[in-house]
Amino acid sequence: MSDPFSAIPDLLFVLSRDGVCLDYRAPHPDWSPMRPEQFLGKDIRETMPGDVAEALTASLARALRDSAGQVEALEYPLPVAGETRYFEFRLAACGRDRVLVITRDITARQKMEADLRSGAVARTTGRRGARSQRADRLAGHAAKRAGDCHDAHGRRLRRLDSAG
Repeated sequence: MSDPFSAIPDLLFVLSRDGVCLDYRAPHPDWSPMRPEQFLGKDIRETMPGDVAEALTASLARALRDSAGQVEALEYPLPVAGETRYFEFRLAACGRDRVLVITRDITARQKMEADLRSGAVARTTGRRGARSQRADRLAGHAAKRAGDCHDAHGRRLRRLDSAG
């Protein structure tokens, strides 16, 4: 039987109550922003930038205090290999003294949201460049395709209903 955790595309970390990294799992060895010897057995305050470590420590304490299935979530930028990457951290208690931290790289989502916001700003200020016009055309095309899919789906349902 294969390891079921290998199907999870996120980085998984187990932290102690004190913020020490006890274990981790990465779907691929290159997916961790640091080498394991840089964080295993170390306090997150030693391995993470100050503001991120402070936010994680506070979330860790809340996750342990509210251990009735509550999940703490936060997003932060981190420098990785000379560029800024964005990560989402989700923390959930694993017993009384440990917290599971699920870490997802959300850089692509952040960039897409920034592009959408900059397109919205360009539209509201009247500066419509070729990029925003292209985005409008793509959005219109996507809406039309969504409508086509809905129509096709509706027709398929009617045929199934009339056959039964």
